[in-house]
Amino acid sequence: MKRWAWVVVALIAAVLGGYRGWQRLQASWTLKAVEVRSNAYLQRGQARPADLMANARALERAAEQDPANVAVKIFQGSQYLLLGRAPKAITLYKQALALEPRAEIHLNLGLAYRLQKNLELAREHFAQAMKLDPRLAEQVPREFGGSKP
Repeated sequence: MKRWAWVVVALIAAVLGGYRGWQRLQASWTLKAVEVRSNAYLQRGQARPADLMANARALERAAEQDPANVAVKIFQGSQYLLLGRAPKAITLYKQALALEPRAEIHLNLGLAYRLQKNLELAREHFAQAMKLDPRLAEQVPREFGGSKP
């Protein structure tokens, strides 16, 4: 291949790589904005369903921009869990788990399965969460082997 062709290929790769980087950066900004809003909801005492759905929609766009961002999937799942939509939360947490096994994902799956009244799967995920990070026992309900009342 001629030298000029390599330059063109390198320029195309740089542009595409830059675009991909830009997409990931936008996803990170969206995640940070949702985090800030979520903290504000906690300080005021609760989040309204409309607030949670707005966050979920923003995170959906972030997931399209950066599909490998595990934190986006976790936050998406949490919005749906807070909305009481356990099946959607479970789907998102499973996607996050496939990207990167983390103790907090198992904890959240336990909470979602508990909400669905699937106590066996809740127990399995709570146990896995505590195995991976024993400090999470404080967040696991006593009925599942944790120390949270």
